[in-house]
Order: sequence, then C-alpha cells, then structure tokens
Amino acid sequence: MRIAVLKYVSICLLFFSCASYRSVQKGSYDIRIMSSGCCGCMAYYYNVYEGKRLTEQFIVESFCGGWEPTKYFLDYDSSGKLENTNCYLAVYDSTFTIPLSAADKLILPKLNDYYKAHKHVGDIEIDVLKITGFKKSKGSNAMNVFRKIDK
Repeated sequence: MRIAVLKYVSICLLFFSCASYRSVQKGSYDIRIMSSGCCGCMAYYYNVYEGKRLTEQFIVESFCGGWEPTKYFLDYDSSGKLENTNCYLAVYDSTFTIPLSAADKLILPKLNDYYKAHKHVGDIEIDVLKITGFKKSKGSNAMNVFRKIDK
C-alpha cells in the first residue's frame, strides 16, 4: 500500500516538473488539459472532489498513444492522509467491474466537448462517450496521474 502511494507521488513530481495546464472548475469537479514539454504528450482529465479532497481522477492521453484511459480512486485514512490509490482501466464493453457513476455520466460528455475544442493535429481520436465502465488495472498500460494530491 505504501509503495503504491510513493509511486503515485513520484509520478506526479516527475510530470509536474515540465507540465503546463488549462482548466475549467465546476463545483465538485474540474476538467483539465495537461501538456508535457518533456515528452510532448497531452492529457485530458477530470478530478472529482468531496469537499476539498480529491477522491477520483479520470485521465486520457491524446498524443503518444501508449496509455489506456485510466480512472483512479483515492482512499484516505481518518486523519486525512492518503492511504491507497486504486487504478482502473476504461472499457468499452460489458467486461467492466465498476459501471459509470453519476459523476462519470455528467462529466464525460463535457470532457469530450473540451477535447474536441482543444484538439491538435496529430492527436489520437478519443471517444470517451463509448466508455461503459472500468476494470481493475494490472498497472502496465495505465495512464500516469499528473495531479498533486491535496490533503
């Protein structure tokens, strides 16, 4: 469990060092674009909050092509310290173990519109509207998380 948290934080630090962001804030969630000057990758993602605490993040990369759309669930202990991150890959069929939540159904169409409005030449075609749910990831092709964890 501690290794997963350390891995999550180290990935965040690596990508924060050379990233730029644009975002739209909507109450309990925000939609963001992250472009990395180091590798040229673009990521579109949304964060879901309970109060001020980040509880979920969905991220999809649109340029490099090496990652699957990925959703993270963040678990905290009673004192507010991050305890664990659970990683799930998006699926487009009935193999999901977690169906789309009400938040996913609300935010995915907005993320899709945001992607289309900011799409660049050479970007991979992303159709997040066809996602049916999420299944547990083995970690090999999960998209890295870029958002710093707020306590």
